[in-house]
Amino acid sequence: MKKNLGLLIIFFLLSLFYYVTGPGAIVGSNDGSHYALLRSAFENKKFELGKYISYTNYVSVSAYKNKFYSDRSPGLALVSSPLYLLGKSITGFLKLADDPQRFETTNINTSKELLYREFPVTSILILFLLISPAITGTLNVIFFWKISRLIGQNNFAINLATLTFAIGSLNWKYSTLYFSHSLSTLLILSLVYHVLSLSLKKSEPKWWIFIIIGVTAGFSILTEYLNVIYLLPIFVYCLYNFSKIVGTKLKLTKIVLTIIAFLIPVTTLLLYQWLLFENPFSTTYSHHYFYTWARTWQGFFSGNFKSGFIGQLFSQQRNGVFFLSPVLLLSLLGLFYVKRKSPQITILLCSLFILPVILFSFAYDWNGGGFDTRYILAAISFLFLPLSVLPLKNKTLLTIFLLLLIISIFNSLKLVLKTSLLGFGQDLNFYHLPYIFLAFSIILFFFSIFAISNKKFFIPFLAVILSIVLLRYDILNDWKVLPWKIIYKDNFNNGQFEKKAKIRKNIIRDDTVIFPINSGQTGHFILEFKFKKKPKFLILISNYTIGSKNSQIKVEAGTNLKKLKPVYFIKLADNKERSIKFFYDLTKLIVNKKIYIRQEFFVDNNFAVSPADSRLEKIVVVSIN
Repeated sequence: MKKNLGLLIIFFLLSLFYYVTGPGAIVGSNDGSHYALLRSAFENKKFELGKYISYTNYVSVSAYKNKFYSDRSPGLALVSSPLYLLGKSITGFLKLADDPQRFETTNINTSKELLYREFPVTSILILFLLISPAITGTLNVIFFWKISRLIGQNNFAINLATLTFAIGSLNWKYSTLYFSHSLSTLLILSLVYHVLSLSLKKSEPKWWIFIIIGVTAGFSILTEYLNVIYLLPIFVYCLYNFSKIVGTKLKLTKIVLTIIAFLIPVTTLLLYQWLLFENPFSTTYSHHYFYTWARTWQGFFSGNFKSGFIGQLFSQQRNGVFFLSPVLLLSLLGLFYVKRKSPQITILLCSLFILPVILFSFAYDWNGGGFDTRYILAAISFLFLPLSVLPLKNKTLLTIFLLLLIISIFNSLKLVLKTSLLGFGQDLNFYHLPYIFLAFSIILFFFSIFAISNKKFFIPFLAVILSIVLLRYDILNDWKVLPWKIIYKDNFNNGQFEKKAKIRKNIIRDDTVIFPINSGQTGHFILEFKFKKKPKFLILISNYTIGSKNSQIKVEAGTNLKKLKPVYFIKLADNKERSIKFFYDLTKLIVNKKIYIRQEFFVDNNFAVSPADSRLEKIVVVSIN
């Protein structure tokens, strides 16, 4: 009873922790598409998005016969439906608005319409729905702990590994966002737990467990199509341990129950696709509106394997697995200890991590358009499991573990807070983080001194030195942006472009982008900035899209309009569309208290679909005084 009460308290506190550390909002087109699907299903009684397409920014959508649908699988919407109904009931009873109150005036219509071009957006309903990832994220931690107890024996190592997974991995971030990855991870972890539990226990398994296994496996595909990659090694493991898993009684009945339970959610997905596209085997991605490369498997997996593989594991910019959570380096050691217990489990864990990594290394967009490896969140959880079998009685190993754990928690905290800054947490900042990290370093230092009995202090000394190096690195690379002052920002909705442009030629703009008037003509504009005091730093941040052969984008800057220096240039050699997020330090170009920034666009009319094949989508200029 006390044990169950303790788990219940931990469940509540961790769920609350995940919930309050999140942005409390829809932060982009991905979660916006999930929300639009749910809203339309309940409010419009149909899957066509209608007016709710605004939540998707026309990015995360599929199109079929002039109708727009969510490009997301419906699993998350189904699971979170009870929370939606609860939120709807409360807002109705209290007579509260259930739509985000963000109004903007469009150029087409002078009346105010709900627009969601600028995320985040939030409402009472959204706040209720965000309970869902907090709960699934907490359940991920609980199932991780339960699996760890199956393969490990040392409670201290098991609990420390669980803590590491809870707040030192991507599980934290995606337990705060209305994405499908947390639910997807829960389904895979639950499936692995039940399969391992059956294979390791000697008692006769209950028939109803096989219903759970079947439904969980099927629902994982209903949540994310590519979860099938996890089912393959699990299926092979089940075949190899067939007699242990099925038992001696009612073998055929258990197999039939598993298959039927599996087919229920899979059939639901096929029915959903048939209702949308008149073909049960036509996926939402095969009709993608925005990402044309996603419409075929060949296009989806047309990326560079080498860059995808290295990027997922080690990328600094995209928070690769070992960069975000360096404690996972010790998992490679942990695998040797798992192998001692069971070579089969070792192969299973390795397969559940390696196969998804290999699969998404071929993906055109392996990072999901973000700054992490969210596509392989479930796979990463299986790399954390070997930490639970490490011999942490070894004080040297424990010290190294704690050092890497602190770095992992610190990296995860930064990632979560950067997301939170998009929502209600806009008043949060990174000022306090150096002191938190320094406190961790001091704690680690004293722990190391008292823990190592042989009085060899090189490990705690190394820990403190590394902490100081990391602290200095983060101050120089992240926290220096704190005093940034935005002196110019335009996504071409607010009219600042006309006010700031010094010279403009052959340029046109619509609601959100700027591009040449005609293909074959070079369009450009020049921004002029004057300063009362020369800034210490001046940064240019721009978002460009270029999409046809021979199209060009050129950026120049300087204090002399006749002698501008090249800053950036791209000429496309193919017709594969590219989105470019450009960041440049203009400081060294400032000679006096003035600077010009010239943007030039050219589209070859022999290859272009439209003049907008070379365009500017957003520009920000910030200074540090």
